[in-house]
Amino acid sequence: MTIPLAQATESQCRWIEGEDTLCCGDETYRHSSWCEPHYKRAFLPPDHKGKRLTFVPQMSKLKT
Repeated sequence: MTIPLAQATESQCRWIEGEDTLCCGDETYRHSSWCEPHYKRAFLPPDHKGKRLTFVPQMSKLKT
């Protein structure tokens, strides 16, 4: 579901979809501004040594 960014509530994902001012609108994840899939695209977890991962998946394989 996409909704106008100006109408998104605190509990709705505000990941911008496309070039317009539309955002995702799904339920947010972990008190963030994004739903779980978009949260995981925005943040990469640290590897087992505490360093940031350098692998970035191809965008075409991720669900938007």
